[in-house]
Amino acid sequence: MKSVLGVLLLAVCQAQPIPFRYRQEFAPKADALVSQKERLVFADVREEGFLSSWKTSNWHLIQGGVEAVGSRRAEWQRRENFVREVLGGVEPFVMIRGYRVPWLTLSMGDPDWTDYTVSTKVTPGKNCSVGVAVRYLTARQYYLFLLEDSNRATLYLRVQDSESMTALRVAPLEVRPDRTYSLAVTVAGQRITCTVDGRVVASVTDPTLTAGKIALIADNPARFGPVSVEGVLRRRVLPPLPDCAAPRLVHQVRLPPVEGTRDLMLFDVDTDGQLEIVAAESTKAGYPYRAFKFDGRELWRIAEIRHPTTEEGDHPIQVFDINGDGKNEVVLARDFRLEVREGSTARLLYSVSTPQSNPYLESRGYPYPKLLGDALCPVRISRTEPPGLYLKDRYTNLWMYDHKLNLLWHKALGTGHFPLPVDVDRDGVEEVMASYTLLRSDGSEAWKLRIGDHADNIAYESLDPGKKPKCFYVVGEMGLLEIDPLSGSLRARRELGHVQTLSIADYAPDSPGLELLVVTSWREDQIHYLLNRDLKILATWQGPADEIYPVPWGRRGRVLALGANGVLDPMTGRLIRRLPGTVLEVLDDDRWGNAAVIVREGDSVKVYAPDQRNPPPRMVRPYQRVHSLYLPKVALRSAEEP
Repeated sequence: MKSVLGVLLLAVCQAQPIPFRYRQEFAPKADALVSQKERLVFADVREEGFLSSWKTSNWHLIQGGVEAVGSRRAEWQRRENFVREVLGGVEPFVMIRGYRVPWLTLSMGDPDWTDYTVSTKVTPGKNCSVGVAVRYLTARQYYLFLLEDSNRATLYLRVQDSESMTALRVAPLEVRPDRTYSLAVTVAGQRITCTVDGRVVASVTDPTLTAGKIALIADNPARFGPVSVEGVLRRRVLPPLPDCAAPRLVHQVRLPPVEGTRDLMLFDVDTDGQLEIVAAESTKAGYPYRAFKFDGRELWRIAEIRHPTTEEGDHPIQVFDINGDGKNEVVLARDFRLEVREGSTARLLYSVSTPQSNPYLESRGYPYPKLLGDALCPVRISRTEPPGLYLKDRYTNLWMYDHKLNLLWHKALGTGHFPLPVDVDRDGVEEVMASYTLLRSDGSEAWKLRIGDHADNIAYESLDPGKKPKCFYVVGEMGLLEIDPLSGSLRARRELGHVQTLSIADYAPDSPGLELLVVTSWREDQIHYLLNRDLKILATWQGPADEIYPVPWGRRGRVLALGANGVLDPMTGRLIRRLPGTVLEVLDDDRWGNAAVIVREGDSVKVYAPDQRNPPPRMVRPYQRVHSLYLPKVALRSAEEP
């Protein structure tokens, strides 16, 4: 009884209003201003999202304030011109809609701020709309009071599952460039009151959002002065963190240092049933591949590679039995050759020239006459022969080969990062899901959804195993799509922003079926959505936009989320157990047990296992591992389940 009363009393105390005052002077100390990928991160101030550049900040600190230096309008116009130039009257491949270009946004404060007044000074530049957001939760959830260069002041509402904003109140107001305005927005209960230079210009009652941070927002260069916020907050009552096993370092190997960069992948190159480390290196002398055992011994080296083996981080190399001899071969594209090599020694067995590059849409500026290759993947194209493979460029061309490296066909289409081979009709031969097109093994189209842009990740799974059939879950610029695999009909869509990665697992044991955990990147980035089997949002949180791995490290094998910083609570994103390094894979291995986490930390590869007396139940994955980078993480569940 005492424990129950204690919980209730804690909940009441946490729900009580707590007065606060906040002031942001934008005057950093030397250790307070840091950068993440050149993004402005200052104390609790965070730049949200990017425009066309993935790395260049759109905000600069200035004397007595902060300045937006990017241009949403220029980005919008550039993309519209780009689309018209590329399309040339043909069927659209790239279609960047104007409203998907993000606002320049600088958020700050506490998501538990409830009723408060925010005050600041804004100076719009030429052709600029500028304002302040309140009850800001993510780049897709907030109220925005905006001074628009069309000479009006508008209070908007942005809701999570919508690409556009709803105007709650519009008032005429002369907005002149380079004039400084004093803005104040007050939120009290459901009432929102907006003033300009001390005069109320908008007042609205709306119940949608009840708490959140504040943000400075503009669509063209503009300046902001110091920010003051005063009011009350109410701490949310969060459930206790799930129990989680402590990570135990069970093995580590230090690789020889390299003068350059190195990407690591895991493959069973010598067919001993255990994974080895394959390093793709970039040095002044070339771009060698090297294979290491987990005791540090080098198995082989493919040297004298003159050209880069990756365009943007994805290496065209896989390890599988391509000739049917019962042993794995290394299949790779390098220096305009497609090669098959003996897995244990890397001895060349046979090779062919890669195809001529095809100048299709985005590939028109490709600098080489032949293909270097962006990714390749084994595909079962015959019921009686060993698997063949596809080879692709970055986004727009796919070539299919048989196991002897005979070119079977070529297709110019939106490929996405990694087309997914899967036997949809269960005839023993795999189809290939390339973005929004399902290709038969002979290259013909089974169906096609006429959707612009490319897919960033694809999974083929049932969110209610044994009760519902499998579907394709495709993420990208269009958000999250659920697609019927036989007909190609669009069964559901969630407009969540630019979704980059997804994983499927039993993240919420109290919810029936499996859950999808998807993460946005680039525009309105670092938003995590946990969705149930009906694609209803169970939780939303922000954190580093990295790939999420399901790990059964919770009590009785409960599946938790492994992200960039460590093991996370999938419902709230809170860190449970810190884990250093960059995750390479989560796997079952006889050497280290179930759910071992392989991470890279500098030149070392480390293996962490859950430190608990009762190990988690063995987990199964529903399809063969085919990708070493950006692998779709799907349907982690116990082996006892169907």
